[in-house]
Amino acid sequence: MRVSVLTARFAALALVGLTLLATGAATRAEPAYPEEAAAVTTLTLEPNGSQPVALAVNSSTSRIYVANAGSDNVSVVDGASSTVIATIPVGPTPRGIAVDAGANRVYVASSGSNEVTVIDGGSNEVAATLPVGKDPWGIAADPNTGRVFVSNRGSGTVSVIDGRHNLRLATVAVGDLPTAVAVNPDTGRVYVASSGSGDLGVIDGRSNLLLATLPLAGDSSVEAWDVAVDSSSNRVYVATSAAEASDADGGTVLVIDGSNNS
Repeated sequence: MRVSVLTARFAALALVGLTLLATGAATRAEPAYPEEAAAVTTLTLEPNGSQPVALAVNSSTSRIYVANAGSDNVSVVDGASSTVIATIPVGPTPRGIAVDAGANRVYVASSGSNEVTVIDGGSNEVAATLPVGKDPWGIAADPNTGRVFVSNRGSGTVSVIDGRHNLRLATVAVGDLPTAVAVNPDTGRVYVASSGSGDLGVIDGRSNLLLATLPLAGDSSVEAWDVAVDSSSNRVYVATSAAEASDADGGTVLVIDGSNNS
């Protein structure tokens, strides 16, 4: 499999080289934005929310949902005012969260209870709790089909949920320690990054069949930790690191063509 590889070190060196070529000398770089524009708003989730580990945004309602692994709940933030407007209890140790903006539903994967909590975004109430595989981490929603995909790190599977009717549809076996999942709603493909086996699983989100398993290296030297999809270009981006912690040059982002898995 041929993939494009981006490394942090290469990107940094390339940026320095291009800067020197453009200026002819090492000159002081002017900031792209004025310093006063760098100010950020800090939102405090405590005392109700602690150890936030994941978030998702509903751009249709300007609501941000934050999964708090330390307090076993979800903070609901009004994006317009940057204030917490609700705190919703979920299962123990929520690790992943996803939004279906069209249905105005929020899905939370809790690794401590092996379940997904379904939240009604209109009322901020729990609509359902569904059992999934062991130690769920990643979760993604397909707004076109209403299906939700959950990567179960402890069981090496992906649970498929009908999010519109709160039903479990299928369980798909993938690589070892699947950590993250992403969906291309235009093609219906689901991509699963497995850190234990260092590969990327490709699932047909309509038939729930595993179409391919793409090794991300010639051996088991890499661990895949996250995956994202650009549906406009049909490209898939996989964040990997070296299996050996001592390898300082092991961090890469792999770019895969979703049309031919190469």
